[in-house]
Amino acid sequence: MGVPTNSLHNQILELNAEAWRLTSRDRARAMELALEARQLAQTSVPPDMLGIVESLRTLGRVKLYAGEFDQALKYSLEGLVEAESAELEAPQAMLLNTISSSYRMLGNLPEALQIGLRQVALCKRLHDERGYARALTAIAIVYGDMGEHADGVVQLEKCLPIFREVKDDYWTAMTLNNLAFLSHKAGQTAYAIQRGQEALEAAQLLEGRRVEMVTRNSLAEMFLDGGESEKALQEVQAALRLTEAEHHPDLEVEIYYLQGLAFTHLARMDEAILALEKAIALAERLNATRSLYLAHKALSDVYKTQSRFELALAHFDCFHTYERALFAEENQKKLRNLEVMHKTQEAIREAERYAVQLHAEQEHRRLLETFNEQLEQEVSRQTEDLRRAYEKLERLDKTKSDFISVTAHELRTPVTVISGFSQMLKNSVPADLQPTLKPMVEGIRNGADRINDVVKTMLLMLKVDTHALNVLPEPINLGSVLSECAINLYTDVQQRKQKLALDYAGMNTLPEIQGDRDVLAVVFSNIIVNAIKYTPDGGQITIKGVVHPTLPARVPRAEEGIRVPVVEITIQDTGIGIAPENLEVIFEKFYRGESAMLHSSGKTSFKGGGPGLGLAIARGIVEAHHGRLWAESAGYDEVGLPGSVFHVLLPVRQ
Repeated sequence: MGVPTNSLHNQILELNAEAWRLTSRDRARAMELALEARQLAQTSVPPDMLGIVESLRTLGRVKLYAGEFDQALKYSLEGLVEAESAELEAPQAMLLNTISSSYRMLGNLPEALQIGLRQVALCKRLHDERGYARALTAIAIVYGDMGEHADGVVQLEKCLPIFREVKDDYWTAMTLNNLAFLSHKAGQTAYAIQRGQEALEAAQLLEGRRVEMVTRNSLAEMFLDGGESEKALQEVQAALRLTEAEHHPDLEVEIYYLQGLAFTHLARMDEAILALEKAIALAERLNATRSLYLAHKALSDVYKTQSRFELALAHFDCFHTYERALFAEENQKKLRNLEVMHKTQEAIREAERYAVQLHAEQEHRRLLETFNEQLEQEVSRQTEDLRRAYEKLERLDKTKSDFISVTAHELRTPVTVISGFSQMLKNSVPADLQPTLKPMVEGIRNGADRINDVVKTMLLMLKVDTHALNVLPEPINLGSVLSECAINLYTDVQQRKQKLALDYAGMNTLPEIQGDRDVLAVVFSNIIVNAIKYTPDGGQITIKGVVHPTLPARVPRAEEGIRVPVVEITIQDTGIGIAPENLEVIFEKFYRGESAMLHSSGKTSFKGGGPGLGLAIARGIVEAHHGRLWAESAGYDEVGLPGSVFHVLLPVRQ
């Protein structure tokens, strides 16, 4: 690695250090300094590789603080490439931290977690205690976003003493704040408030007020969740006073939103409207989609309370618009390495060969043992052999499960630079090249989407198979869940010229149930996709709901009994139907109604193939809710189209 003269090298380092200090206070100036440092490093003779990497690291961090997550990812990926090329390990930890944070803010939590784990391994190798603690913090936040709040708390408890020992006041305050928030989400309310107060005290010792604003927002959210609206309002008002001296628009959006919620809970509706309108106006300037989604929903609820239904509907429409935008943002996928896929396929074939060999050896042993003259010894040996065979099969089954898990995670592991730049390539294609290049980029993105879908399906099937599915029951409205599924699949239905009819009147009569909204959405999406796939173009899918005071006798395994009211959702199609002998087989793993040779690349193409896991996952999730899932059909007929009906039965209370 080339190094310029000491004076120039020191100047580059000083520019980057000053830019880093200004990151949270004057981002425009920080950008200027970092770009100047990068220019000097690139044009020095020889090029100052450390200066280039440090400049890109600072540029990525500035963009992250500014909410420009695509740009943060771009600069940090460039920095990682340069650092790896120059074999500079030390700067890689912070670059990985920014990459992980950028992926998290872009909604790609699996990628964020993998990058965080990579940072942990690097910091351990470098004996970098501070970097190790920061990596644990990033992982904890990702766990929180995934809903694994208790796991996040465990990670934060590990890194807090490290930050205190190295006297890093900023990260101590932020860790306490995150610890308070995740503890609250994990149901540890008293502990969360205690940690929140500690975070506030630590934040007030810092030079800037940003961390104090973040902490007060967290406390306000905790108080709102606990029904202490007055205390929440006090924290929000204190945060607002801080903005008079130090502006942070991204935090001010959240402050006004929380103020609107507090006023709403206190029935001060006019003040709530003003606060939420300020949040929307500021969020529009920042193009903050998630904040717009939340604020429009809250404002719609306020107007609905006031019986101002026209305004309520207008904001509800905005809420749905941003909801769809969020869904699109959160489905940014990754490009996968074809070499890894090839190795994966080879490994699968090797596992299958091993399974055949094991079966042959077991059969040979069984045949030899039948010739044993002593029946008692024969029985004893056969028993022992069966035990060993069972253990081997168990190990093989575990090996296959581990293989699926490792394979899925390896597919998730980034070809970091390629996936990041492909995400941005679409927006940077010159206008005159768009007709040629844009379809290619879309093809890359679509392929990455399909791989990511398969990975998610494999991991979810693994959780169902190993009884590791963590169901988090909460009161949910099944009509709302089904409406969201219908909206998400609207394009697929339109492409097939089908009609998806949802019985809204019936749905409105259903009681709330205790269930996990996210995984139940997977159940209904998988069943509806199956109906779309096996219904010819122009067909119809009808979704209805009804409540029963107890388990109907016609339900499979009704004798086992569910002693509470149950909700039954039926999804009926006018498709090709199911042969009687296959009504149970379709719920087995890897079952596909058509030959794999007819496999289609479209998940809703007519009779298109797939991994054959959708219905198996759906049944596993329903049974984890103590419910039932079964299918009914008059038979299989591609001409007469008898159709099928899928029944999902869920208890109102778990």
